[in-house]
Amino acid sequence: MKEYPLVMVDWLDHTADARWVENVDSCEPELCRTVGWLIKEDKKSYKVANAITKESGLGGISVILKSCVEEMWLIDVEDEEI
Repeated sequence: MKEYPLVMVDWLDHTADARWVENVDSCEPELCRTVGWLIKEDKKSYKVANAITKESGLGGISVILKSCVEEMWLIDVEDEEI
């Protein structure tokens, strides 16, 4: 299995509200947490998979914009074969 680092990312997501609102101060981005394997990083984003197979098949890819990331941690685990 190809090795990818396991990460936990806290990031701000866009939100929307279709209701009539009087106080727009209550409309805020939502803080989200994603845990998965960091598959790729480029200038603008992190690509994180929530599933990976023994043959390096990838599933559940989240593309997280770096400009939205609040914090990111590497998770240190013993890597055992599936």
